[in-house]
Amino acid sequence: MITAVALVTARYTTGFHSQDSALRGPLRLIEEQRAGLGDWRRVVENGLTGRGDGAEVLRRRLQWLYAARLAERHAVSLHDRPQAAAALVGPEVWPLIDPACPVTSEPVPAPVLRAAVNRLSSL
Repeated sequence: MITAVALVTARYTTGFHSQDSALRGPLRLIEEQRAGLGDWRRVVENGLTGRGDGAEVLRRRLQWLYAARLAERHAVSLHDRPQAAAALVGPEVWPLIDPACPVTSEPVPAPVLRAAVNRLSSL
């Protein structure tokens, strides 16, 4: 009995089953709308048409992606060094991701979005 209690206590203190082992059912909310790259199609469609807050969400996500790319590849912070970031990004895309400009709900033109994606992949 003492050995069994010691084993259970040891497993509990070491964190056994601390990670989700898929024994619980997934949350219904997560199944209905998964966050991540799967919702990009909806975000881009809403951003191009200006429906709801789609353009705002699209601009924030592009800012986040550009901030990550500039930081990891060029050691430039989008928010701390905006002049250096603007020089790297280019004048055609900078108004879309400029953190100093207020994020508007105006639809993003398709050519501008295409240029932003192409520039992001080439950075």
